[in-house]
Amino acid sequence: MDEVLNLKDGLDPEEPAQPHSEDAAQNGPHTTPEAPVQADLAEADGIDDGPDGFAIVRLRPVLNVTSAMATARQFLELRGRNIRVDASQVQHLGGQTVQILLSACRSWAEDGNAFALAECSEKFIDDLKLFGFAPHQFTAVETLP
Repeated sequence: MDEVLNLKDGLDPEEPAQPHSEDAAQNGPHTTPEAPVQADLAEADGIDDGPDGFAIVRLRPVLNVTSAMATARQFLELRGRNIRVDASQVQHLGGQTVQILLSACRSWAEDGNAFALAECSEKFIDDLKLFGFAPHQFTAVETLP
């Protein structure tokens, strides 16, 4: 596991993510698979510049297969910057987003930049535990202010 996961692998910025069959089943027969994806991608994660120069990424409340691509793109845009991830509004954390968070944390560590989860909702922490993780495992550089 010495190999750094590359967030760019398999990501085509021109191609939206396709919803998982369970998502399509929940949307019913009257919606197209592209509609929820496009709507979800249009709602970009919030990014603010903190007073200390850190980028603060606010994760959206539902982090599922349809939002995973947009979340990965947000991290790619911030590569090379110190970031804090605000998960205070998260009410659902899917496996794809856990993979993205792990990959980003590892990539930031390899780059020597800070990456940490800042604010975490109870639901986010509970969902992380279901995947066998804790928030402290998503810290790349221990010298966060």
